[in-house]
Amino acid sequence: MAGGDKSVAPVLQNPQFGHLRQTEPVAAGGDVAETVKLAAAVFGAVVAATTILRGLGTWWKAGPGRRREWMRKYRLLAPQVHIDYVREMFGQPAFQERSKEEGSAGSIGYVWFLDHEGYLHVLTDADGEVVSYSITTNSSRFRPRLPIGSLPNGKPAFTVKLGVTRFADIGRFDNCAAVYHSVGARRYEYRELYYFGNPGGYFDWVCAHNDAGRGPFKPLFWEEDLPAWWPRGDLSAWLDTLDSAGRARLDAARQGTVVNTVTISSGLGGDAGPYGPDHDRVRMVARRRPVAQRLTLRR
Repeated sequence: MAGGDKSVAPVLQNPQFGHLRQTEPVAAGGDVAETVKLAAAVFGAVVAATTILRGLGTWWKAGPGRRREWMRKYRLLAPQVHIDYVREMFGQPAFQERSKEEGSAGSIGYVWFLDHEGYLHVLTDADGEVVSYSITTNSSRFRPRLPIGSLPNGKPAFTVKLGVTRFADIGRFDNCAAVYHSVGARRYEYRELYYFGNPGGYFDWVCAHNDAGRGPFKPLFWEEDLPAWWPRGDLSAWLDTLDSAGRARLDAARQGTVVNTVTISSGLGGDAGPYGPDHDRVRMVARRRPVAQRLTLRR
């Protein structure tokens, strides 16, 4: 036994083995500390990533996702659907007004606010059947692309981007059935009605600048400067009689005016409005603005 003790003792007292035995507890403690630090770092990263994802989700729902949802619902609309179908998708309208104009046959107009960024306007007959519907942008953030002159999955005659496309970008008046221009002391409007027959579903497709919407407007004349010979309202029959000066003025007005409203109507070439919301009505309603805009306004 004594020999065995002597043979073991040097091994236990060997400086190398002694060094290892002395440092083993320290190394084990270091591993635990490093593991705790790594776990804390991973947990912090997970919490940060979750917070970022939640923030992105909130931003998406309040911004691009919401706008995409508006357009998804808008593309499900069509002339002759029932107003209850529209309500089911967009909820209760902010305004509902029965038309008092002669020949309107009891038509009813409805307006939905697309938050602070735009409007949906729907016109129905007395039985609740949709006669026309319009979408208007009121924000640089809401600029949907809309095909003009085609049914779903069809090839459009052209495409407009609300708040961006100029009337001059549409080109000349091919398939244009009516042109309307109106300027008063503070109200103004310009629109072009296009009709494409069967490819367009026999609907009227109206590109308009509504004064409740967003974007530049360049009038042919302001009311106080309007010469007596210049036609008011419907310009359709007058376009072919334009001289070079009149054509140049019209071209300049189309170049300086953006399309901020598109209307699809079940009419057959007739020019019956309204096309988009009434500015005097919607301007009275205070609407919530995004936090970023509210902060900017307070500076």
